[in-house]
Amino acid sequence: MSTRKSGSSNKSNNLYYIVGAVVAALVVAGVLIAVSMSGGDGTDKVADDATIAEVQANMEGIPASGVVLGEPDAPVTITEYSDIACIHCRTAALQSIPTVVTELVRTGEAKLEFAPTAFISASSERGALGVLAAADQDAAWPFSEVLFHMQGSASTDWLSDADMESVAEQLGMDVEAWKQAYAGSAVEDAFIASRDAVAAAGVTSTPTFIITGPGGTERVEGAVPAADLIAAVEKVSTPS
Repeated sequence: MSTRKSGSSNKSNNLYYIVGAVVAALVVAGVLIAVSMSGGDGTDKVADDATIAEVQANMEGIPASGVVLGEPDAPVTITEYSDIACIHCRTAALQSIPTVVTELVRTGEAKLEFAPTAFISASSERGALGVLAAADQDAAWPFSEVLFHMQGSASTDWLSDADMESVAEQLGMDVEAWKQAYAGSAVEDAFIASRDAVAAAGVTSTPTFIITGPGGTERVEGAVPAADLIAAVEKVSTPS
């Protein structure tokens, strides 16, 4: 993968994404295509105030570190392999994750780990890099949730740098620090590591949840109801 170099996220630079074939599931094809760094459909998008308030309220007061949301010593880890441009990931983000946060993460029973990947479009990788840049401020989860609320058509390159800068500002983040992280090599390295973790886990569709705890590992694929994730956590919570 070619190294990204940029002094500002507003500059047009070459970025590379993995093209995937969608046949009931997203399959990694491993073909690299050059796209504009700034991207987007030319229309800056801003999340509405209600969305920002809802996301922040759901996660308020919960410890966060990098891409992890929840108590560091929570006995169960729910790793979500997700693509910002995936419509099923959006469904999970809007319908299941808030309940998981309320019933499992806030109670300390489990923590969430976000593992971004890019199967669909340039917006997939741009979003992944944006989330990883937000992780520098421990804001990966609210940042990703807001992006899912804003998600455009999977057939278009809908997400721009300016869109994500607006999200960072709305969430009260240090926008300049986010821009520097987004343009830096550390975030690209983190994305490559996340992409490699996706391959190592054998993930071929998003969202995929891998739940690990003292009782073993459970794998849940698709935009399942929160109850399915809660049940998986219960299965691995007790040593077998």
